Amino acid sequence: MAFLEECPHFNAGRGGCLQSDGLVRLSASLMDGKKQKFSGVALAIHMIHSSRLAYALQEKEQSVAGPLGAQLLARELGIPPENPIVSFGVEQWLLHLKEQG
Repeated sequence: MAFLEECPHFNAGRGGCLQSDGLVRLSASLMDGKKQKFSGVALAIHMIHSSRLAYALQEKEQSVAGPLGAQLLARELGIPPENPIVSFGVEQWLLHLKEQG
């Protein structure tokens, strides 16, 4: 999963789409069939590996985190903030804004 999140050619992690406010928001989820446990994060910002957070939530009582919870969990896990924005994404975003304009 980390490979896909690090590759700018995929719409995951680095290479995620910029939203109208210029932020990349990432979501990830996991289901462990053996434990029958779901975990997920939604709308995480300033990161590339949202799947790491979803994986870490497998061991927590609370299994779903929103934007603030994702940031707090990343801090707890020692995952530093990272910029997922790539130049191609900025070009697409600027083109979209121009077309809306």
